[in-house]
Amino acid sequence: MRSIGKCCAILLLTIFMCCGIAKVSAQAAGIQPYWNNAEMVKTTLEISGSTAISSLTVIGKSGTSQITGTLKLVDNTTGTNVGEWVISVNGASCSEIKRSTVTAGHKFTLSFSGYVYDANGRGEYVSASDSK
Repeated sequence: MRSIGKCCAILLLTIFMCCGIAKVSAQAAGIQPYWNNAEMVKTTLEISGSTAISSLTVIGKSGTSQITGTLKLVDNTTGTNVGEWVISVNGASCSEIKRSTVTAGHKFTLSFSGYVYDANGRGEYVSASDSK
């Protein structure tokens, strides 16, 4: 009788632990970085056949004076750069869309790394990436 009780207790604990882990994992997926100068930094990569559409959106907080950085598309299958674009915008927002010819079936990573400057010229490092 004791062994049945122990088995039930272990089974219940295992179920509760799995439910707790699943809940924490779902919550962690929604974590976003916090920046002092930027509201949002987002890259989106879409692949359609042999065309890659690389999108960048950076929205600075009130008082943002400039956004600078590099947007880069890398073919992970071959390890080569497909495209690299220098971004420099005076103002609080930046939206860029770049099209590239790529090899269908390969894996790609789009990344942005740069700085968002406040009204006093203090730059804050920001980055984002997307892979397909």
